[in-house]
Amino acid sequence: MDSKVYKRTPIKYPILDKLLPETRDYLSQANSILREFSKKNWPLQDPRAFCTTEKFNELFRHPLSDHYSAWNDYRVPDERTNNERDAVEPVETLLRNHIANADVKCKPSELFQESSSLVLGIDSKIRSGSIGVCQDINGSRVIFISQEELNPALNKLEKYIKNKLTTSPDILGAVTVAAALLNAHPLTDGNGRLSRILMNVFFQCRRHNYVPLYEFHTNSAGGFVIRLRAAEIFNEWDEIVQFYCRVIFCMACRDIG
Repeated sequence: MDSKVYKRTPIKYPILDKLLPETRDYLSQANSILREFSKKNWPLQDPRAFCTTEKFNELFRHPLSDHYSAWNDYRVPDERTNNERDAVEPVETLLRNHIANADVKCKPSELFQESSSLVLGIDSKIRSGSIGVCQDINGSRVIFISQEELNPALNKLEKYIKNKLTTSPDILGAVTVAAALLNAHPLTDGNGRLSRILMNVFFQCRRHNYVPLYEFHTNSAGGFVIRLRAAEIFNEWDEIVQFYCRVIFCMACRDIG
């Protein structure tokens, strides 16, 4: 089979009213749980043991997970969550200061670059050319949006954050921001880490109740990636939104839905 290059186009943002009623109900319940645990620790403190269970596979794998795993090398996840937990409050402070000082000129690319630097602990860089994921075993790969499309995408994302970041949990906003950042992939390194921290900022989660999304992503056997691609390519958001609602249900040890 010949190798292929799949080029991404800028993502279309989801619209709440166009989601399935079931998804909207999930969002309502999960946002309520986030409000309940805003000042409390999660009952599921460390999800790593849970990630090895059949229940986890049932909730977070995808019908195409076996196919995905056969075509993509699986690497044992390294530690990311503790560093991300330490960075969530500095990143939130940076974003809220940026929103409060709208008269101060700061390019969106500079905002995301500075946010990423807080996460990585080193100076981050905005990419200056095309960037893509590693090749699968057949040599095929995904290339993210073009350099010409990057700045308009970051302008749109920064405006969305300004308009949507409040003091109430917003799972749909979290999913939108993370998916848009990963679709644009503006940074030479740290896009995934920053996306997970931005999600926690929109969850209104801090260090004490940080949601360890990395463990859910990396143990889903492509379940996260497949659902993200459905949103990127087909504008189908229900599955990826429900994925994150289930994460919140599991962190709270609540029945699904």
